[in-house]
Amino acid sequence: MTLTTDTLAVLSRPIPEEKLLTVKKGDRGTYTYADTDYLESRLAAVDPNYMIDYRSGGQWVLVCGINLLGVLRTATAGYYIPTEIRYWDRETRQYKTRPATPDDAHTIVTKAQAAAFRRACATFGLGAELWPDKTRALEGEETEDTHTTTATQKYNPPAARSTNGQREPGSGRTQGNRGPSDKQRVMLTTGTDSREGFHVPEDIVDNLTSGWGGTASKLTDALIAIKNEKQDYNKRPSYYIAKALQAAGLDENGLSAESDADPD
Repeated sequence: MTLTTDTLAVLSRPIPEEKLLTVKKGDRGTYTYADTDYLESRLAAVDPNYMIDYRSGGQWVLVCGINLLGVLRTATAGYYIPTEIRYWDRETRQYKTRPATPDDAHTIVTKAQAAAFRRACATFGLGAELWPDKTRALEGEETEDTHTTTATQKYNPPAARSTNGQREPGSGRTQGNRGPSDKQRVMLTTGTDSREGFHVPEDIVDNLTSGWGGTASKLTDALIAIKNEKQDYNKRPSYYIAKALQAAGLDENGLSAESDADPD
């Protein structure tokens, strides 16, 4: 079998509501995503021999590749393993910190794997309806693994451009929409072939708002200023990301510090 238009149409059928999960993202509304076990069952129904591969895409970047019917498509997710974990102490009703543990690191990487897997699925159309501006299939070159197939489409993020050291305005989305624009997301996380990203974890990026003057814009400008001044940014990205969040008036989750609701 080969990856045909009919196969892609089957994969693109909307995910049933009962297979969707929802999590609250602070005061930015809710985030809906698909159950990974269900996504794997959909892939297996098309190709019982499909394969999933995870590899490093650089510091704080994880790449997921899905080989389906001989066609390999990939997607990335950023992550960050801090030295300390900040948590809400219900007894004292205040934030506290504790040293990060191997279990914390495992949880963080597992979440990044799931995020990269969902995005890779969306490049085949599976769950793409959940990613209207993040992992929508766009025109691009298909990566083939074992044999030639009919040319299809692959997600290829647009490059972010800068003007006089400042990031370009968002791509037409109004200020305050949850989630940054495609250009902002790429610049904040993995970057492009021509421009290095800032390696901000996806969990933080998901909480930012788009548009000129949104929190994604504020954080990007803070990161640009820091990176232009600090030559060791790539050696200590987590430290400087924390500094940039503070400079942008955001908490460690990327939410506006002054507008965060009490976690309880």
